Amino acid sequence: MGCCVSSEILKNENHWIGRQENIRSISLLTDGGCPTFAYEQYFDLSSFTSLQSLSWKGLSRSDHFDCFEGFVKNEAGARRLRSLVLDLIDWKTAENGWYEHEEEYETSRNFFATRVLGIEPAGIKVLFQSLETLLLVGVNFAPFANEFVHSFNMLNLSTLQLRNCPSSLELLGALLEEGVTLKLKSFELVIDWDCLHNYRYRVYEQALTEVIVRFLASFQGLEDLFLLLTQPLKWHFIANSIANHQSTLKRLVLHDRDRPNNDVVDGGIPWQNSGELLSHNPRLSCFGTSGPVSKMVRSSPYIESHC
Repeated sequence: MGCCVSSEILKNENHWIGRQENIRSISLLTDGGCPTFAYEQYFDLSSFTSLQSLSWKGLSRSDHFDCFEGFVKNEAGARRLRSLVLDLIDWKTAENGWYEHEEEYETSRNFFATRVLGIEPAGIKVLFQSLETLLLVGVNFAPFANEFVHSFNMLNLSTLQLRNCPSSLELLGALLEEGVTLKLKSFELVIDWDCLHNYRYRVYEQALTEVIVRFLASFQGLEDLFLLLTQPLKWHFIANSIANHQSTLKRLVLHDRDRPNNDVVDGGIPWQNSGELLSHNPRLSCFGTSGPVSKMVRSSPYIESHC
């Protein structure tokens, strides 16, 4: 059960909001169902300069983005953040929400990069200097993938989670171009059918496996790895590249999505050549995969002997 919170409560001159300067963590869950207070900043995040954790799920309207823009512009708060969650749910919905506010906005410009974050082409400014954990949902990186890498301090993150973000592959490619060994301990990548329409099919088919294999091979030390990917791709190459982290992996989840008869289904992952990954990893405490368990057991004698 939810309710619409009055803008009067969220205004910073309100007693219980305006005097909470030492708040360390804020979690917001919003949607477009409540009456809009567009053109009026109903919640001023910029006054919370001691924040270390910010989670905002459901950014979809112009007033939401205006609020976050104000927080970013007040660098005192942004540079102290250690954990950031931004869930736009769906890029097109968020873009339409912004367009209603800015009628002259050009969709090719990426409003979130240029207007909300203030990213400039070829810019290398770090907006979130202390950031260690980052979860982004439905955020489009094109055509500023390289700039996003610097803005979110991605070269120094310990946790990076990308869920249905258009141009995720371009972002991973930009990280590879930096030529810096990443410090990631946890990585999650989700490209489901809802996100696949943002890619040209042939480009996706050719790039997906190659980019992920190169990315996983570019560094070591992952403890958590979660992949949900949509066909077409070559899982056996990806599974073999995971061996680069087998000495440190503790949790591994691989999920295949397919659409054989126009119905989205969970596909199977070929483990014929990947049994060594599991048999030589005594640290692995959690393992998950899609597809029939019986098929996986038949393909890996190690699993059969340890189930």
